[in-house]
Amino acid sequence: VYKTDVSSCEKNGDKFDDCGDFSTNTGTDESFSVYPNPFNASTNVRLVFGTDQKVSVDVVSMDGKIINPLFTVNVNAGIPYSYTIDGNNLMPGVYFVRVISSENVEYRKIDLVR
Repeated sequence: VYKTDVSSCEKNGDKFDDCGDFSTNTGTDESFSVYPNPFNASTNVRLVFGTDQKVSVDVVSMDGKIINPLFTVNVNAGIPYSYTIDGNNLMPGVYFVRVISSENVEYRKIDLVR
């Protein structure tokens, strides 16, 4: 689990630059999981937040380019949200699911295998 403060990031096209160091998220009032992982056809993203906020979720490549913008939604505290990522249109490899909220940016590494 990787986390950084979104206020330190600068958007450069489809990438975010100067986001500082990533730190391991050892405990927040948020839940963000991706399963199964590795996956070959589809994987599920599950989100639960401790506060009401606007959230954007994307699949990004290793170099930070947005591969698949999944959704942007206003989430309610304590309500689980889930989304299925279809891997059939992606090449096998390593990607990240990025969640941008009003408080931070978090990433989960996903491995697409065939």
